[in-house]
Amino acid sequence: MSDQDTVQTQPSLTTTEIMTIILGCEQTLRFVQASPNYQQIEASEKFSTSNDLRLGDAV
Repeated sequence: MSDQDTVQTQPSLTTTEIMTIILGCEQTLRFVQASPNYQQIEASEKFSTSNDLRLGDAV
């Protein structure tokens, strides 16, 4: 199977479907960010990121 065959068989998403997925991801990230368990993890001295970004930076 060639790359061209793969591209032709992939489903196509509408703009509305893409926006719905993105909004769902944003809501999920906000839910996780508000979680006391996540806040405890992020506040830990062992928590670090490679670029100093936090979950809140993504939403």
